[in-house]
Amino acid sequence: MKKFIGILVAACLVSLVAGLFLESYNRDAESGPFHMVNKTTDRLSREIRERFGDTFGDGNNIYFETTLIGLDAEPIRFPSTARWGIGGALAPFGDDIVVLRFDGTLLSVHPDGSWSELKVAVPENGFEAFEEAGEKPPYNKGYTFRPDRFRYNDILFYDGPLGRRILVSYTKYHPEKECFTNAVSQLVLPPNVSEASQIEASADDWSVLFETEPCLPFRQIEEAVMGEEAGGTLAVAPDGRSIYPST
Repeated sequence: MKKFIGILVAACLVSLVAGLFLESYNRDAESGPFHMVNKTTDRLSREIRERFGDTFGDGNNIYFETTLIGLDAEPIRFPSTARWGIGGALAPFGDDIVVLRFDGTLLSVHPDGSWSELKVAVPENGFEAFEEAGEKPPYNKGYTFRPDRFRYNDILFYDGPLGRRILVSYTKYHPEKECFTNAVSQLVLPPNVSEASQIEASADDWSVLFETEPCLPFRQIEEAVMGEEAGGTLAVAPDGRSIYPST
């Protein structure tokens, strides 16, 4: 096992150094060597995560690095999703924290550390059609499809002068036009809802609030849809009358 870990770490370091050198030499994303190193490093990092997880600790507490600081925390563990992927988001809702997973499932974490799955279906993002497109001509050759990175990006609970609602951002595939956008949809909440567990909604109950233009075709450079670079972070304007989405 130690030998295997050593080989993986060494391979990652070599890939990282080579990637930094190639990037400094030629930052063009169309560069063949850059593309090869990027894919190799990504594959190795996924292998490490799948074998050892993202965090290290004694089982009760974990330590993990964020962009700015390291955090020592007590984990709340959820069951595995139906498919593998990355990403997710959090939003406070009353005393609970609503968790949006990359595949669109919604969970509510309670103050005592327990959790429950919400009876809320998120808006349709065209994921199944996206998967099918990558298996058929002309996209099954010369295109790289990464379903694990086609995802829901952020969630926001809005309570302001325009009423109460939940907003979700996500990448959306349009099979009839064979292109994709970034979208923000909203779910208007009844005034009597005080807890996340009281919300029940189907995918059709959401309405699109914002969508990027133009609808973009699949890319032959890197990945067909760079879902991990979609942005999607949501913020409320100071006056409470506008939402800022990142793309």
